[in-house]
Amino acid sequence: MRTTIFFNRSTVYNPGIFFVLFLLVLASSAKAQPELQIANIGDLKLENGETLYNCKVGYRIFGRLNETKSNAILYPTWFGGTSEEIQYSIGKGRFIDSAKYCIIAVDALGNGISSSPSNYEKGKENFPDISIRDMVNSQFKLVTDELGLNNLYALVGGSMGSMQVFEWTIAYPGFVKKAIPYAPAPYCTSYDLLRWNIYLHIIESGRKAEMPDKDIYKTLNMLSYHSATTPEERNARIKREEFDSFFKTFDKEPSNVFTLDDWRCLVKAMIKHDITRLFNGSLEETAKAVKTKFFIIISETDHVLIPTPAIKFAEALNCKLLRLTNNCGHLAPGCDMEKVSQAMSDFLDSE
Repeated sequence: MRTTIFFNRSTVYNPGIFFVLFLLVLASSAKAQPELQIANIGDLKLENGETLYNCKVGYRIFGRLNETKSNAILYPTWFGGTSEEIQYSIGKGRFIDSAKYCIIAVDALGNGISSSPSNYEKGKENFPDISIRDMVNSQFKLVTDELGLNNLYALVGGSMGSMQVFEWTIAYPGFVKKAIPYAPAPYCTSYDLLRWNIYLHIIESGRKAEMPDKDIYKTLNMLSYHSATTPEERNARIKREEFDSFFKTFDKEPSNVFTLDDWRCLVKAMIKHDITRLFNGSLEETAKAVKTKFFIIISETDHVLIPTPAIKFAEALNCKLLRLTNNCGHLAPGCDMEKVSQAMSDFLDSE
């Protein structure tokens, strides 16, 4: 059966462009989308001491909870992604099968669906800085207070979603039985931090120069697309004679959902991400605090989130590690969908 790559919202303005692997789907098997639900979890005390007032968290539920409520999997969004887009990672032959598990796809704070600068009732200028831990704390309140669960069977997430997966297991040890972070980062390397700070510089300098948002988005997306895969994969996908047509695809209007303010908010959260921060910077000491069984999936060609920290953390945890060696870089799990799908299924179904 022919496969098709679907891009997040638009191949131009959405930063999820460099994470299209989550939108690799069987073109003829799209299913009805579960309804978006918005939970008002009240005022959320943030890690920095500030308060996010009247915090709202978006989510969608795929599949059904069993009688013992023991099959719930939380799936947080990647950078700029939405719970709607997670549908393309769910189903038979994809990352998780909703026939077996109840999957809670949750919109991360700052993604334009959950509480974000772009939709904050007190105005974007009053939206406080958030962290990956704050995202996780909002999701914990969703899971426990709104959905009435006192545990999760598993966590699954890629890229910025993996950051939330790692943070969950540190923030709430023992609450989750299993975790699968892919294209992951327990913390950002200096190489990663350079990219995130380039994004901030593009946004802040562009606004200082009073550039139109459309032009700022174009620059951000060109950089994101450039980093997504390897030169070999990119050259194979886009022929030299096709480049002019390809380049014109970046000339589109910006998003009115995931705005530059949201983009900046999430970049700042990723810059601060480091699960070792409470353990003297030691992955080994961090691993001792983990009560969750891990399966980590890395791409050896990833240039968006360098895999070295995740490999070292897998060693410290003495957990299962899958190394993908294709040329797809950060998009490697989507390029090896069959292998990754089977590996995830085996891990989730095991004792």
